[in-house]
Amino acid sequence: MFMKKKLIKADELYHLFKVGLQGFQLTLVTVEQHTRSIRHLIEYMEDSGITIYTSDVGKIFLKQYMAGSNIGHLPKLRLNRAIALLNMIANGEPYKLKSRAVMHEFPGELGIMAREFINHLRQISKISDSSSFCYGSILNHLSIYVDMRGIVLYSMNYDDLAGFFSSSHNSRSQVVMLVKRFLQFLYEEGKTRVDLSYALANVRYKRKEKLPSYYDKDEILKIESFVDRSSPIGKRDYAIILLASRLGLRASDIVGLTFTNLDWDNSQIILSQQKTKKEITLPLLSEVGNAIIDYITNGRPQANLKTIFLTAGHPYRKISPARISTRLGEYINKAGISTRGRHKGCHSLRHSLAMSLLQSGASLPIIKECLGHESSESTMCYLAVNIPSLLDCSLDVPPVEESFYRQKGGIFYEK
Repeated sequence: MFMKKKLIKADELYHLFKVGLQGFQLTLVTVEQHTRSIRHLIEYMEDSGITIYTSDVGKIFLKQYMAGSNIGHLPKLRLNRAIALLNMIANGEPYKLKSRAVMHEFPGELGIMAREFINHLRQISKISDSSSFCYGSILNHLSIYVDMRGIVLYSMNYDDLAGFFSSSHNSRSQVVMLVKRFLQFLYEEGKTRVDLSYALANVRYKRKEKLPSYYDKDEILKIESFVDRSSPIGKRDYAIILLASRLGLRASDIVGLTFTNLDWDNSQIILSQQKTKKEITLPLLSEVGNAIIDYITNGRPQANLKTIFLTAGHPYRKISPARISTRLGEYINKAGISTRGRHKGCHSLRHSLAMSLLQSGASLPIIKECLGHESSESTMCYLAVNIPSLLDCSLDVPPVEESFYRQKGGIFYEK
């Protein structure tokens, strides 16, 4: 039973917060993290002479602490989350996940335009939710920068931009190119006096060719052998790894997999890919199917959710793509496999399947269909690391007659 709205005294705050977290059925590690974060709030209240906590106190604290403290991105997220949980406890609300979209403040007039620009991209360019969030993070940072310095949008100038791009974080290619498009949008909407995108007109970034990271068959088997398949989490992770290594599914498609995607009668997996929106049909291999069944019957929490793969802790929800990659990285480390020059996320298993198919003689069109690529160009990148196939395509260097070197101007030319 959650408390109804109640004023929390500063000297009771820590105890009530910890008890409230336990009522949310969070893990001990999570409870400890949040209670550590809330100590900053208690110190702030003591220093400010505040004896009663309200949500307004939490807002003021966050605003002042974030502006005046040089803390990293992760501690900021945890502190935001701790205050949100404290407000739930104080207001007698049930536990609810905080949408990551609300983390973007978008302050000031520039923030309003940033929201409009992202909505514009969603409608015109059909960008994905993950891209929207990524773009939002960049433009939110720009909005905060402009708002904190009191910069008037219409009179914003090149010097203001130079200050923003002075840090290495803000000078990354993705940031520069997005802000360039945003500045052009602002001018077209009549929000700036001049087209500030011209300041970035000569900035050009050549996209480097990406060589796919992959692991060979023996390494894949070794990674899988280090999964503890006797535990519920191990059963989940093993099924996930097989979906990536045997069928080449992306992490976004694995986490979105529902029971309706599994056609047991015909031994197929039918799904619409998150990235391309293209529907694909893959064989439900017996090894993969058995691993999924083992997880569903012996490892999956009892939760009325459509998605198959869930978090291990309460409140149960679908696992995130980032968590999949983190878990895979842990297994790769346990297996003692060197990752030098290679990624260890879920996509590396997808690349591994493609390389295995290519090395076994499968044609590019077949690999394209297996991976669900929209274009053959995406599949062509695997040729760059398939050394045996490249050697097969190489031509012998023709012999050069000795007379060539002894002719006039040659290195052995004799007068």
